[in-house]
Amino acid sequence: EDSIDKCSLWDISSAHQQKYYLSSVCHDKRIGYDNSKDNIYCSGKRNEWEAWQINSEGDGLVSFKSCVDGGKYLICTNGGKLKASHEWNGEALWKLEYSPHGGIFIISRNHDWHLSCDGQRLDISPSKGIGQTWILEPIMPSTISMDQITMYSSIGAG
Repeated sequence: EDSIDKCSLWDISSAHQQKYYLSSVCHDKRIGYDNSKDNIYCSGKRNEWEAWQINSEGDGLVSFKSCVDGGKYLICTNGGKLKASHEWNGEALWKLEYSPHGGIFIISRNHDWHLSCDGQRLDISPSKGIGQTWILEPIMPSTISMDQITMYSSIGAG
């Protein structure tokens, strides 16, 4: 007889809702998006406009969507420029690969170029070095109140 209770249902969701800071290992900088200037930039801060939601797109690919103002996708254009776009297309697809420098490489699927940071600006590079190594820092929610805990546990029990 199967020992698993078939009446139980589990929902395991991440508390951070797949929201991350994309942080350069070498320079301790984050990728940000300025909606007012429609600009991708690097920043030493950890604010809402440096937050990105990572979405699985199948076949080991991901997309990065800005967490501000409806969100735009991080894309690598045919000209090798980083931009943000409301339109999801092949330019918004990225591969993540292990880096021997203690993080990951973020690689454009269409162009096989690596997201790079020199400490002042973001770029795309064919190189695979420490300047192209990133870590994904989960953005944890602030503490929750007792009312929220009660609500969440009643939803789980219901």
